[in-house]
Amino acid sequence: MMAFCRKNNIQIEGTHPYFKKGTTSAYLKRILAPLQNKDPDVIFMVPFLKDAELVVSLLKEMKIKSLLCGGAGGFTHEDFCNNTQGRSDGLVTATLWSPDSYLNRLG
Repeated sequence: MMAFCRKNNIQIEGTHPYFKKGTTSAYLKRILAPLQNKDPDVIFMVPFLKDAELVVSLLKEMKIKSLLCGGAGGFTHEDFCNNTQGRSDGLVTATLWSPDSYLNRLG
């Protein structure tokens, strides 16, 4: 993603690695807090399932209106949409097609 942004003159405001071990709501809030004042166009993240669910909740709670772009990971897990109960509406992500995908189950 960083190479794509650089190639297309998309400004990267910052990178914030996170570590699965020890991830808590308070830890992710500290990472997200500076974004409340910057209001970036897009937040790109590749988290584990529980972290993806937590980030979606925190973005709503903290009123960060940036487009969340999920680079697979937990955002593409089959339980993600059900577990976030509408809080993930508007998320952009990509995954390989699967007959078990959420949209296929809808209809």
